Amino acid sequence: EITGGDSLESNIMLVYNNASLGAKIAVELSKIYEIE
Repeated sequence: EITGGDSLESNIMLVYNNASLGAKIAVELSKIYEIE
């Protein structure tokens, strides 16, 4: 591996950040749809 495993750690963090962001978006969307 050229990156020495650093890119794997970065990819894992990216996945966690995307999951966190997705969850926040889902919560906000659910609030919007509850009002209607």
